[in-house]
Amino acid sequence: NSIFIPAAGYRYESQLNNRGKEGNYWSSTPKNDMWAFCLKIGERSNKLSYNNPECGLSVRPVSELRM
Repeated sequence: NSIFIPAAGYRYESQLNNRGKEGNYWSSTPKNDMWAFCLKIGERSNKLSYNNPECGLSVRPVSELRM
């Protein structure tokens, strides 16, 4: 199995940053009322982190294939 995750960058205020260099994606589970988990994939590192939900990260919907 595989999934394509593009390096879509992230949006902060009105600017798109690091397009083509990293991908930042929200997880489906919040950390708490103020923060949300996100997956950061890029040239320098890959990590699970958390961020303020006001930051403009991508959403990558994935569902289980049922046969």
